Amino acid sequence: MILRCDDGSGGNTAYITLDGSATRVDVSQDLRIPVDNKQFKIGAGEDLLLYHDGSNTHIQSNTAPLIINQVANSTMEFKTNNTSAMTINASQNVGIGISSPNMKLNISHGDQDGLRFNCTSTTGEAFIDFGDSGDND
Repeated sequence: MILRCDDGSGGNTAYITLDGSATRVDVSQDLRIPVDNKQFKIGAGEDLLLYHDGSNTHIQSNTAPLIINQVANSTMEFKTNNTSAMTINASQNVGIGISSPNMKLNISHGDQDGLRFNCTSTTGEAFIDFGDSGDND
């Protein structure tokens, strides 16, 4: 089944093609669901949900770990306010506040300290423990 629409030039353009033999849907334009609280569900058990609840956007895995896999030899970038917040590069270096990390964990925060450990217990302490792979304490 092919859904066509006037493309503005007097011709018809296929916007959605449902190919039952290939069990796929091809969409040649933006696909929009212009209503909040409607979920895009993937999997027989609604394994993966994508939706916007009116305030927040959700990517939710219901049945197994959520795996985000960058297959290309490239970076993965997480942004807030359209600014890079965290980057994982192809060497698996993680950068927080820096877009080109050059070590396993690279933290940059401009004019403030970039790392803080707080302990919520009044009897405990916050610490960093460095050890080798055989160090279990």
